[in-house]
Amino acid sequence: MLLRADNICKRYVNGNKSFEVLKGIGLSIKKSEIVAIVGPSGAGKSTLLHILAGLDRPHKGSVVFDGIDLYSLSDSKRSFIRNRRIGFVFQFYYLLPEFSALENIMMPAMINRKRGDRINNFSDKAKTLLERVKIKRRADHKPSQLSGGEAQRVAIARALINDPDVVFCDEPTGNLDSENTGIILKLIRDLNKKMKQTFLIVTHNEKVAGFADRILHIEDGKIK
Repeated sequence: MLLRADNICKRYVNGNKSFEVLKGIGLSIKKSEIVAIVGPSGAGKSTLLHILAGLDRPHKGSVVFDGIDLYSLSDSKRSFIRNRRIGFVFQFYYLLPEFSALENIMMPAMINRKRGDRINNFSDKAKTLLERVKIKRRADHKPSQLSGGEAQRVAIARALINDPDVVFCDEPTGNLDSENTGIILKLIRDLNKKMKQTFLIVTHNEKVAGFADRILHIEDGKIK
């Protein structure tokens, strides 16, 4: 099992009021699996994803990633695992506007590089990923010169540059039209088949979820 969550609870406090977002959620994800978490706005999807990815500490429960209890670690050790073994794709891409597509893809590898690592190796790998996501011709283009679908493909390639064990996708097609949504979903499925890449996709769209191997429904902070 690659990822397991047990009895995850999360609440937010505002003054004297407390709001419980997640209420004892448990789930598991196998290697090379595509899992979708589906639910309406406000159901707790993104909060759950952030906890599973080591970004936000639950008030109760545990997240075990490849045998490691994430929240028993120090912040720095958890950050180390997150930066090297987890990839992220978001609805709004978050590409750096002053850098090219190729440079945006290279950025996580550059940040995590070790002494002796050659920049040319990162560049070659980024070019290979651009080819995998079928926009190699856009390597030198800035984000402002890319369509929404192209920008999201760059974001997916960037998420893969460090060879993560799992890629977390938070509404990855929420900003795209139906044609580009289909392209992105086909790309995710191709990467899963060819690279055995694990994906966890959070979405409110049942059609998007239909591309997954398995669908989990969340409502009122619980998996139904």
